Amino acid sequence: MRLVWRYRFLLRDRAELADGTSRRVVPVELAADLDRLRGLVERLVTDGHFRRSVDVDVAVLSRSLWIVSRYWLDHLDEFGQLDEAARAPLVRGIAHHRAVLDPYLTADARRRLDDAFRRAAPQPLAS
Repeated sequence: MRLVWRYRFLLRDRAELADGTSRRVVPVELAADLDRLRGLVERLVTDGHFRRSVDVDVAVLSRSLWIVSRYWLDHLDEFGQLDEAARAPLVRGIAHHRAVLDPYLTADARRRLDDAFRRAAPQPLAS
């Protein structure tokens, strides 16, 4: 979320900046980003971070996380909070990712993720 915030001006218009193609053509960079995210979710499943009792549609889960990542800044902009250079919008963005992931994560994976967020929290945002 820190990188998304820092480079928001590039991410919003990445397709147009890359090669100016029509929005109907999926930009290679965006497709590669989604593939990397799907690979990360697949790795979480393979490494045992997801509950075995829950069926995981990796494609749907990956796309849901993608949508949160890609459009969180648009949501903030629509509600007049985009220029809020504070930690709160990023923390809320992470909370939305967690809401998508939590039903699938094991208790240990949730604890590890919480620990990682706590370790990262004291770091100030770079503008």
